[in-house]
Amino acid sequence: MTFFSCQKSEESLLDGSATLNLSVQQENVVSIGRIKTVSTDNFAISIVDKSNDQEVLSYDRYADMPATVTLRQGEYKVIATSGTAISADFDNPVYYGESDLSITAGETSDVSIECLLSNVKVKITHTENAKTRFPDVFTRVTTGGDTLDYSQTESRFGYFALNGTPSTMTVAIHYTQNDVERVTSKTYEANANDFFNITINASLDGEGTIGISIGEENVIDDEIIIGSKDNGEELTFEREILMTLYNATNGANWTNNENWGSDKPVGEWYGVSTNLSGNIDSLNLFLNRLSGEIPSEIGDLSELVYLGLGANQLTGQIPSEIGNLSKLNILSLGSNQLSGTIPTTLGNLTELQWFSMPLNQLSGEIPLEIFELRKLTFLALRDNELSGSIPNELGNLTELVSLELSRNQLTGTIPLEIGNLTKLKYVYLNQNQLSGSIPSEIGNLTELYTLSLIENQFTGPIPSVIIDVVANNSGSVTYDPENAPL
Repeated sequence: MTFFSCQKSEESLLDGSATLNLSVQQENVVSIGRIKTVSTDNFAISIVDKSNDQEVLSYDRYADMPATVTLRQGEYKVIATSGTAISADFDNPVYYGESDLSITAGETSDVSIECLLSNVKVKITHTENAKTRFPDVFTRVTTGGDTLDYSQTESRFGYFALNGTPSTMTVAIHYTQNDVERVTSKTYEANANDFFNITINASLDGEGTIGISIGEENVIDDEIIIGSKDNGEELTFEREILMTLYNATNGANWTNNENWGSDKPVGEWYGVSTNLSGNIDSLNLFLNRLSGEIPSEIGDLSELVYLGLGANQLTGQIPSEIGNLSKLNILSLGSNQLSGTIPTTLGNLTELQWFSMPLNQLSGEIPLEIFELRKLTFLALRDNELSGSIPNELGNLTELVSLELSRNQLTGTIPLEIGNLTKLKYVYLNQNQLSGSIPSEIGNLTELYTLSLIENQFTGPIPSVIIDVVANNSGSVTYDPENAPL
């Protein structure tokens, strides 16, 4: 955008100086995009001698500048500015432009200065839909530590000084949904002469967007959901589930129960994290003195990715409803006093990578459904009371790195399909009632580092190929004396 242009003419003088004529095109008007116009009458003009960086002429107002200015022959810089930028302020734009000027006696030169916005310009509009859905909504914009708050009715432009370098700009929308304080924010890179025209919009069914455009030539389209349909009711429901867990596990005596039961967003409750939509995606209460039974309602936290309740004093059975957590990646319930069988519904957790339930009192057979969790990398069921055999379906877990089944009551043979698990590094089968020969297929596990087989009922020597593989990885193999290699 051209803010003004200056025309200069020179006439030869006996002393070698020249005259400078300045005129402004477009009737002293600066066009600012599609928004409004600004007069250049109050722009300050400075002419600097480039040979010594000294200012030779200056004018506080362009409108007061004479039509003819005399300069000696030489090289100059002409600077035009509308003022000094304040770090953050409303309706205080600063425009800046400069151009080199060469003065030669007896000749006429032309110079044109294009002034650009030297700060970042931000306009926030809260739509009627947003104000209806979220009556207390306001937006806070922060750049380089400087902040402006835009109320619902704020219509002015905000301007942020950049000190000549790009900066990070954060737009944070604050609002209350179903008595829960929410903040939705996004970060952008801001440069001088950027114009962010931001609309905060939320339809009456709760769906919200932020639309962003920068200038006329550099357009960025973006969308942020600040409320989804029935999301407020869902968030309230999740809060109730957390309180059910709190009450069921003696929350008043937890080691840390900071903010639990308070009006603060659940993402600020100890051990709780939320995603961009405000839904709970992580619950980590490891070693926090929980006691009592895990409530079945925990299976309704549908966005949960991480569930960590290990190293507590939890009793009772594992709720089958945990199998409803279809997005779960990590399930850690070890070092408790959980009893009963492992629910077959856990086979529904197809995204699960970490399955950890050691040091409990779990009994019965390992459900076949667990061996269909093909993304598992870690399976730890050691130190329980599990019985039955290790099924052939073990061979389905081709991503498995660690298998911990030691100190149970497992019987039968090691399935030959264990040889399919080529990523296995750690295998603990010790202190069970396994029998039969040790399969040479274990020698296919080229990454194997640790193999523990002691205190079982194996017959015959351990195949030397297994010893060689582990030795090649500088690992260790433990076995009973009667299984020593030939």
